[in-house]
Amino acid sequence: MIDLIGFWASGMVTYAHTEDEGIYFDPDGTGFITWSNPFVVTFDTFTWSLEKGLLSLAGGKRLVFYHDALSDERPSEVILKNVAVKRVKCHSLDDDEVEALVFPDNSSIFPNQVLGFICTDIRGLEHYTDYLEYLTDKHK
Repeated sequence: MIDLIGFWASGMVTYAHTEDEGIYFDPDGTGFITWSNPFVVTFDTFTWSLEKGLLSLAGGKRLVFYHDALSDERPSEVILKNVAVKRVKCHSLDDDEVEALVFPDNSSIFPNQVLGFICTDIRGLEHYTDYLEYLTDKHK
């Protein structure tokens, strides 16, 4: 079975300029999709499952931060059912060989995109520390 645990981002394997996007899978069956630029960061939280190699996501909440302050919260529209995501090796921007996820053309998220592996646990990334309370059930 494919191991999805961790944070995967497009900026690891493609030039992102001032925008980046990625996905995080926590071992507890939760996660988020994120998109960011210098002013805005968005998160779509979800629960996930992987059965017989097929990934499914059910959206939780959508959070939008503008200049690091929460500016919008609503239900997430993320829905993904039974998508075959592949884990491959590719070259990073530093020309190192890295693990990557590839979503198929028919995926409603990241269609035909490659997302390079960043780390197993986002709690070690300073950028996400300020958002963690919003990405867990601690925030109501």
